[in-house]
Amino acid sequence: MSTYVKFNEYNDHEGEEWTFWLQKDGNEVALSALEAVLNAYSEDRYELEIDDILTEPEVDLLAKYSSSGYYADHNKVPGRLTIPDDFAIDGDNDPLYKGGITEMFSSSDA
Repeated sequence: MSTYVKFNEYNDHEGEEWTFWLQKDGNEVALSALEAVLNAYSEDRYELEIDDILTEPEVDLLAKYSSSGYYADHNKVPGRLTIPDDFAIDGDNDPLYKGGITEMFSSSDA
C-alpha cells in the first residue's frame, strides 16, 4: 500500500485551492528536490507538506468525496515523479500552474 504527501496549489485567479496527494513511496528524492525549488520560490502559491502523510485508502476516500470546481478539491497523483534538471518557477514560466504537478508524474509504478 502506497503513502501520499500533501501538495497544495492556491489559485487566486480562479478563487480556488486544490490539494494534490502525491505518491511518496519511490519518490522521496524527487519530492526533496521539489521541496527545495518551492522553498526558493518567493510566492505562496504552492505548499508541499512532506510530513502530512496519508495512506492510499485515505486518499482514495478524500478524492471520492471531494467537491469539484475547476479541479476537484482533492486529487490522487500516483506514479513516478520526475523533476527535470532545469526545473524552475519564474515569471511566466510556471510548470506547476493549474495542476501542472500531475504532468510531472508518469503512470508507471514508482
